[in-house]
Amino acid sequence: MEARMVKSIISSVLFTILIVLAGTTNIVVGEEPVYPTGEYWATKFGYVLSGLQIALRNLTGTNYCTLGYFVKDNGWVGLVSAGHCYLNLAPPVDTNIYQPTHNYPSIALVAKAVVDNRSRVDYLIALLCPGVKYATAVINIVNSSTYNILVFQDYYDSETLRSCCLNRTVWITGRTSGTYNGTLVFALRDRIIITTSDLRARLGDSGGPIFIKENDQDATLTGHMIGFVNTEDSIQMIIGNPVDVLIDSGAQICAHGCPP
Repeated sequence: MEARMVKSIISSVLFTILIVLAGTTNIVVGEEPVYPTGEYWATKFGYVLSGLQIALRNLTGTNYCTLGYFVKDNGWVGLVSAGHCYLNLAPPVDTNIYQPTHNYPSIALVAKAVVDNRSRVDYLIALLCPGVKYATAVINIVNSSTYNILVFQDYYDSETLRSCCLNRTVWITGRTSGTYNGTLVFALRDRIIITTSDLRARLGDSGGPIFIKENDQDATLTGHMIGFVNTEDSIQMIIGNPVDVLIDSGAQICAHGCPP
């Protein structure tokens, strides 16, 4: 079993092009998110936070993905998600980001225009609009009616993950699949890999935060999801970017608040 797992991991790294990017420009029938319906979450909480659905929209279309986490860059606060959520809009110009429910996809503008993007490592940063309140926390969804909020007390870069957390359970919150977990098996400066037999990751989860649950109230941020691969052994390999890719860009990670 261990040998098959290693073979699957190596195959995934070598054939990254086969990753099924978890963003979509269409709402697919049967792909409704598990969030309680009819709620505008930012109004419900009074702020936006990691794990909420976002809609990237311009004149060419709309792409639904997941809010990953927040960074501070050049004095402003931006939200992070997967870069392909932006690049899949053709052309990806004049893009605004909304925090919708699936019933009301443009109910509130939360970020104006993607201001930074690196397609090679698959992330985007978008400037939060003035007056938008945010929390450095993640929504932990148990089912369609039960959830709680975990506060990011800290973050782990890939070096820390390798030393403390390989083979440990990590969690992902996605707009389509809710909150689910897997085992961290791989961590480098530009890629992390999580394996699970649950096959939960689906289209729309891209950008979703990857984190470690420390207890019922606190979490540690580790990165954001960018895609997944289902292997012939019925193992799902979830591909993510560690926080390193944002740190390397010069951004500061917001955990337990944003740096001054």
